[in-house]
Amino acid sequence: MAIFNKVHDLKKQGIDVISFGVGDTHFTPPPTVLNNIQDPPEEYSHYTKSKGIDRLREELANKYNTNFDYISITSGVKQGLLYSLLSLESDEVCVLEPSWLGYKATAAICDKNITTVNLYDIDWVDNLIKSNFEILILCSPNNPNGKVFSEQEINQIISICTKKDAWIIFDNIYSEYDYSGKYKLFEYDKLIITGGFSKSHAVTGFRIGYIVCQHMKTLNRIDLLNQNIATCAPSISQYALMNLSDHNNVITKYASYYRENRNLISATIPELEPFKPDGGFYYFIDVSNFGFKSGEEFCNNILNEQKLALIPGNAYGNFPTFVRMSFSVDREILLEGLDRLKIFLKI
Repeated sequence: MAIFNKVHDLKKQGIDVISFGVGDTHFTPPPTVLNNIQDPPEEYSHYTKSKGIDRLREELANKYNTNFDYISITSGVKQGLLYSLLSLESDEVCVLEPSWLGYKATAAICDKNITTVNLYDIDWVDNLIKSNFEILILCSPNNPNGKVFSEQEINQIISICTKKDAWIIFDNIYSEYDYSGKYKLFEYDKLIITGGFSKSHAVTGFRIGYIVCQHMKTLNRIDLLNQNIATCAPSISQYALMNLSDHNNVITKYASYYRENRNLISATIPELEPFKPDGGFYYFIDVSNFGFKSGEEFCNNILNEQKLALIPGNAYGNFPTFVRMSFSVDREILLEGLDRLKIFLKI
């Protein structure tokens, strides 16, 4: 958000800045979503159940092949994560890094103890086994490096968590953006799935997420927190997203567009091929490969010299020589930004 604000200020000054920073889709919502807003039911401006509108929960239950009683609608995935961590009495949280910085921040807000495991360590599975944790936060496809965990890796993680009797909070927000074919939902006894529509439906401002949890005691705690903190998720946004299957064709086109953007980057700059992601819409690049010692310095210099915004890797863990580059932008803007990046890299 600091980069976002800086880009916003530069643009207000009339400076031609391209942002490969914030992870927000450049699309407008599917027309079917907008149609729902244009003709909402009379209840659109009033409270819903704290768990959300039954019909939307039923549609989500069909998606996850579960009972709608196990679904709770939240005001975005962030609140879902907060409620999940607050609802669990366990104190030891493990985060697989690189990771979205909100995981550790939210765990800190909840006064949890935080352990991290570096996914770039060849022995990361062994390190996970040795780590002391009661809650594991997992994201696939992952932000910021786009990693999609293989079935073998998921089975290893489940085995480790089973032996530790640990919870898994699985962040499913990028599920529509799997380009590898490896993505797969999984079952586990102590599982909380957090998901949402922000990335898939281009509605980051609607603030609608959800939780899937078959552990009713935990889900009831989550619902109680939602009642007291937010009352309910925004009603109009819930109505806008109903009839989920109607939106699928457009959502598939969004994913296809970003797959092409991903491929275009490594085709334009072959040196970035090693960082090509399995999914999501980010490249996580080690700029030491190009002679830079600091990702933060890299981001400051390229913004000043080429008016191109990226995110320093140290926002996602101990990755001081990395930067995150989002490709959830219009194709023409992507090409112009890549030209600026090539000039800066002198390639």
